[in-house]
Amino acid sequence: MSHIKISIEVEQLFLETEKASQGVPHTQIRLMSSVVFVNQNKRTLSKPYSGILDTGAPITVIPHSIWKDIYVRKLTKRYLSGINPEKQCKILCDIGGILLQLVDENDNRSSTFPCLAYLVPAQYDTVPLILGVDRCLDRFKLEVNFVTQHAYLIYLSA
Repeated sequence: MSHIKISIEVEQLFLETEKASQGVPHTQIRLMSSVVFVNQNKRTLSKPYSGILDTGAPITVIPHSIWKDIYVRKLTKRYLSGINPEKQCKILCDIGGILLQLVDENDNRSSTFPCLAYLVPAQYDTVPLILGVDRCLDRFKLEVNFVTQHAYLIYLSA
């Protein structure tokens, strides 16, 4: 079993209120992991990219600036939407099969595994890389200790 260290990013924010002189303190916490993808030639790996671990995302989301250079097997098209169901908030994306590894700064890594992903079109390239549950995070045990700022993915699937 591989233990892949993930980072805990903490950002202190203030939520705006009706009174300009006051703000509500808010801590934004994100779990982040490095990921490499199998390139189009199927023989080499991409440079590492930083992705958000999102246990609420059913499928991985990859911006165009990343997926344009990696191996992709396009399967179908579907709308990507978040918590707002309005049509203007949906993005029509290809869904494709990709190959990836999760890695850390000590070169601990999972083996290469297939994953489904929304392939976001170029005009929405500001969408972050999101690592979702189905066929990606469901291969790992997630251990997080927010107090000590230690977090790991333990690779369970071979």
